[in-house]
Amino acid sequence: MKSKSIGILTKPKFPEVKTTLQGVVAWLRARSIDVLLDTTSATLLGEQGGIQKTQLAGKADVLLVLGGDGTMLNAARLAGERSIPILGVNMGGLGFLTEVRLENLYPSLDRVFANDFILDERLMLKTHVHLRGDGLIVGTPTGSTAYSLSAGGPIINPAVQSLILTPICPHTLTHRPLIVPGNVAIEVTLTSRDDGAMATLDGQVGIAMTQGDTAVIQASDHRTRLIRFPESHYYDVLREKLKWGDG
Repeated sequence: MKSKSIGILTKPKFPEVKTTLQGVVAWLRARSIDVLLDTTSATLLGEQGGIQKTQLAGKADVLLVLGGDGTMLNAARLAGERSIPILGVNMGGLGFLTEVRLENLYPSLDRVFANDFILDERLMLKTHVHLRGDGLIVGTPTGSTAYSLSAGGPIINPAVQSLILTPICPHTLTHRPLIVPGNVAIEVTLTSRDDGAMATLDGQVGIAMTQGDTAVIQASDHRTRLIRFPESHYYDVLREKLKWGDG
C-alpha cells in the first residue's frame, strides 16, 4: 500500500506511548511518509500544528492507533463515512480490536506498506435519540466481547451480520440476551421516571434521557475497516485474551 499520509491517535495514559510515538514518527518520516498528529500526540512530542481529532480522519489515508480498544472505537467513529483503514497497536490490556503487539510494530508497518494484509470490515451502528428522556445493551458482533459479555451476552464472530440485545441485571430470568438480524431497526423507549438515565455510545458519548424518550438503533451504511494479517484468526484472539484452555 502506497500511503500518502498516516494519522496517529494515541492514549497518553499508557507509559510507553511517548517513546513509542517518538520512535514511530521518526521511522515513518525517514521513509518519506507524511505523518499527521492529533493535538494530543503533537503536545506529547512538543510539536506545533496538531490536528483536531475530528479532522484527522478526513486528511489521512490510514489511521495508526497507539492505545487500547477504547481508542480504536474512537478511531472508528472518526473514520466515519470515509472508512479508511485502521491499524491498532495494543498499548493496554485485553485489546480485542488492536491487531499488533507493541514489539511487532515496525515489522507490521513494513507488511502494511508491502500490501501483506487484509481488510476486516466490521458492522457499525447509527443511533437517533428522540428526546421529549437497570439498562439494555445494543451492540454489534464486534462489541460482543465488551460490556455485553460482562452482562452475560454471547460471543459472536464479527463475520455474522447481526445485532445483540443484552439486558443489564434483569429482574426477571426470562429477560435473556437476544440476537436479531443485522438489517432491523431497534427502538428502545424509556418508560420509567427514574432520573439519571443515559444513552451512551461506546462509553464515550452520552445523551441524557427522560421518560418517553426513544432511541432508534440500526446498522450504519458505513463499515469500520481494520487492518489484519492473514495468520491472525478471530478464535485464536479469543483463546489468548480469554485464557481458554489455561489450567
